[in-house]
Amino acid sequence: MKRLSVSLLVGILAALWITMGTGLHTSYCLLSAQDTRPDKLSQQKSESAETRKPLIGIASLAGETYLHAIRSSGGIPVVLPCTDSNEIRINGYLEQLDGLLMPGGPDIPPSEYGEQPHPTVNLLGDDRYRFEKSLLDAWVNRSDKPLLGICLGSQWINVSHGGSLHQDIPSAFNVNHRGVTHMVRLEPDSRLANIFGETRFEVNSFHHQAVARLGNGLRIVAKSPDGIVEATESTDPNRFLLGVQWHPEKMPESDLQRKLFTAFIDACVTNAEKQPSSNPLIHVETGELPIILSAPHGGRNSIPDVPERLGVGSKKFVNVADSNTDRLTEKLADELQRQLGKRPYVVIARFHRKYLDVNRRAQWAYESDNARLAYDAYHQAISDARREIIERWGHGLLLDIHGQAADPVAIFRGTQNGKTTRNLTSRFGEQALIGETSLFGQLAKTGLTIVPEVDSTEREHDAFDGGYIVVTHGSQEEGSVDAIQLELGGRLRTKSMLEPTAEKLATAITAFATDYLPKSPLSEKVTEAVD
Repeated sequence: MKRLSVSLLVGILAALWITMGTGLHTSYCLLSAQDTRPDKLSQQKSESAETRKPLIGIASLAGETYLHAIRSSGGIPVVLPCTDSNEIRINGYLEQLDGLLMPGGPDIPPSEYGEQPHPTVNLLGDDRYRFEKSLLDAWVNRSDKPLLGICLGSQWINVSHGGSLHQDIPSAFNVNHRGVTHMVRLEPDSRLANIFGETRFEVNSFHHQAVARLGNGLRIVAKSPDGIVEATESTDPNRFLLGVQWHPEKMPESDLQRKLFTAFIDACVTNAEKQPSSNPLIHVETGELPIILSAPHGGRNSIPDVPERLGVGSKKFVNVADSNTDRLTEKLADELQRQLGKRPYVVIARFHRKYLDVNRRAQWAYESDNARLAYDAYHQAISDARREIIERWGHGLLLDIHGQAADPVAIFRGTQNGKTTRNLTSRFGEQALIGETSLFGQLAKTGLTIVPEVDSTEREHDAFDGGYIVVTHGSQEEGSVDAIQLELGGRLRTKSMLEPTAEKLATAITAFATDYLPKSPLSEKVTEAVD
């Protein structure tokens, strides 16, 4: 199983996962162990084997290449809007993020290092400048968490440590470092050389500024043949604080450059493990099946600095938990592993619904901005799982698990009357959704009561016909992951019934998967075809 998922915070746009410390402590998510063989499951649990996928803040509005670099290296990228320069937000990011990536961009105002601007300077916008200055100052001076700067980000690191910049490389050196490639030579005893395992290699180049006066507490660890500084790092051997002038995220095909992001994510994981943690907010597991289990309403924990929702302006306001749906989802994942030999993807909310409802549009999901990152992170976790399933298998299934009080022994189907499973029905016909071999047909075979009944063309119950999660992540608009909301009655979720219910659900899902889900990843099919 891959490394997985991650943290939470007080903020604005995010990306996935998480467990967070009490109050405003560091957050990261506890995940399942890597070996998912059935005979290893109990051993893993007894040893508390955990893998953490850190939450990585990316300052300002970064491009997809940065997001991909973080995701593919095992982190969860969180884009930090450059309107969040107030102290409360900065403090929140400082506490909750596991690592910070400062990306490329325009130029830092030379007034930051006591100079007048050169005619070639293209200044950062005011909002981004204020945000990145405040964020980086706090990160450098009040945190020991990992920091990676790329191009402009590397220059920010130097300036934030009291250094200065050559404002225009062609004017200062009579050479060009924009739109070219060149060699870099690394100091053999540097952290950077240890990461790459090499001291000389070729890089891309898109910058017209570079380090002039070196900042306090930094060392130069790489230069180009013309003497221009290409990388710096902290003189503190215990701190991962590193800036490079080239753009490794624009070299995704390079195994060498991927080492930098892998080392960054590993440093974030190691640092997070040292922090005190409790009060997990989001639990995420990566899987080896084309199945995602989501449980948004079973959590019990509060979110730091987030008051209970009052329902102001909300539609269909509900703030009570769907009791035991989180525990049922965990047992269902275990049972699927027992029956199929592999685990599904899992996303479970640990926060109580009265603070945040991730099954609603953002404007109705929370009433405090301090809950926004948790909201975005939950949906990013599902999006990342969905994306990976499509890449690996082509098709898949998302099951969003809820509780209902209308019928204590029934399971209500929620697909927006087939809209969120359009991929399934377009490939296999309506019977794949409502017939005997459908998921609900298989559930009925286990003795469970299904609403609407199997083979019925009756519309789904208005209150349980599928919420924001299945609408957003299903195949309603596009894509090949179908989404179904399962609303289980209270008796099926009592403590004594959790294991029997999980076993029946898993049996039905296994039978459905046999008929309708891919049996092996696309890569294995390609290999078979070649052989």
